[in-house]
Amino acid sequence: EVAGAELHLSAPLTDASGQDLGADLVGILDLVAGGRVIDLKTAARASDGFSVTLAHQVQLEAYRYLLAACAPDLSPTGAAIRTLIRTREPRITEQPVPLRVPEAFLDLCWAYIDAVHRTAVPTPRPGLLCNATCPAYAACRAHHGLEAA
Repeated sequence: EVAGAELHLSAPLTDASGQDLGADLVGILDLVAGGRVIDLKTAARASDGFSVTLAHQVQLEAYRYLLAACAPDLSPTGAAIRTLIRTREPRITEQPVPLRVPEAFLDLCWAYIDAVHRTAVPTPRPGLLCNATCPAYAACRAHHGLEAA
């Protein structure tokens, strides 16, 4: 049962006590189905479960946070990466990704935000939504050796 697809969500980051961490979390969730948040990927070859977990666990925990904040009725009990493997004979794999306790995700966010505030240096993290409306756009482009547009 599909509960949601391409959900555009945004919520302030707050810890369990309600303390505002000073940043908003924004994400686009590919799929919520069967009580799980599922991210869709494509790849040239299959990856083992450990690699998939390392690469995507924080992303899926962020999606769980967004669902809990914005759509509590859709809060997932699990997570997975569903990948289209682009080979001669294409196939779809699904790898469950364990979700840690929500506090682990918030601790990571808090540490990251604290480090950014202490160093006052934005950490570039380019993505498909990068554009000139981002306050770090010029610094990010310079970091990657590009002129600011």
